[in-house]
Amino acid sequence: MHDVESSQKIEILLKQLAERYHAMHQMRERSQVFTIWLLGIFFASAVWVLGGDDPIKYSSALFYFLGLTVFYWFGSDYIDGIGKGFRETRNIAIRIEEAFGLYLEGEYIDGNSILPQDYYRIDENNTSHFYTTRRLLNGTYYILMVWILWNVFVQRFF
Repeated sequence: MHDVESSQKIEILLKQLAERYHAMHQMRERSQVFTIWLLGIFFASAVWVLGGDDPIKYSSALFYFLGLTVFYWFGSDYIDGIGKGFRETRNIAIRIEEAFGLYLEGEYIDGNSILPQDYYRIDENNTSHFYTTRRLLNGTYYILMVWILWNVFVQRFF
């Protein structure tokens, strides 16, 4: 083991924590920008393919369905990958925050901790940015699937 002075350890931890926070912000931003672009592609292609007055052909609907599904699967996988990286990075940040005692009540502030326990248990709830992003992507995909079915079958017979 290396002999590292306490002040150097603190400096190393502070630099690591700053890097983790920066990486987490980049991951959130990357997933948000990607999702906005993907949703834009979904809606623009939907208007282009389904926006006409005439019902679309079965072959066109199938092609659009398959294309949309491929974009959805790859997009979801990409967002899930960023979310996994975020959780791993967040777990490292939590360990550093624990080392500083930021979750301990009374360590820095009488009767309180610097960071609430909810930050420590970030994976225990479904309110994360990535969960919300994925729900938005899922909802949009399903709405467009219904729109395709409506255009292919319902408009054709009514």
